[in-house]
Amino acid sequence: MNILVRTADGSVYTRPDTSWNRKSDDYYVPDCVNGLSWAPVLFIRISRPGKCIGTGFAPRYYDGAGFGVLFYAEPMLTSSPAGFAASACFDHSSLLSETLQDTADIAGKSFLVCKDGAPIFESAACDISIMNGALSAASASCLVRHGDLLCQELAPLQHLCSRTDGTVRLSSGALLDLRIVFA
Repeated sequence: MNILVRTADGSVYTRPDTSWNRKSDDYYVPDCVNGLSWAPVLFIRISRPGKCIGTGFAPRYYDGAGFGVLFYAEPMLTSSPAGFAASACFDHSSLLSETLQDTADIAGKSFLVCKDGAPIFESAACDISIMNGALSAASASCLVRHGDLLCQELAPLQHLCSRTDGTVRLSSGALLDLRIVFA
């Protein structure tokens, strides 16, 4: 099982399944990480395998959707292309709930994320059809398999917090509620 990501600028890469934090457990930041960047995402679960999937056929390949958050470790994030890859592979750094909504139910909903109670991101009303293009782009370069998750970043990466901030609470209603702990 892979976590495929289409970035806000249209690039596609994969994260390992060990990065999946499916229950929004508190995130304990490794000692080698000085800060976190983040991106809010809309994601789908792939229900059947496919390669080179056209956008018109994409809805046949997924069966549920949700909102989530991806963390990226700093300073590795900006050091090199390999650093970017390393920054996205930390355990439990992909906060994607295993409880999904029907794609028809998520249409028109917005996603609000708060840091220590203050809003830091709010999406426009969700248009699930953006996932058709994301799936087409991802499947152009790799086989998508049953059970894979495909994320579409809803905004470019932004700095979230630093070691000097101490513990930070990230929340989004019932969907997401966790502490980010710099030990």
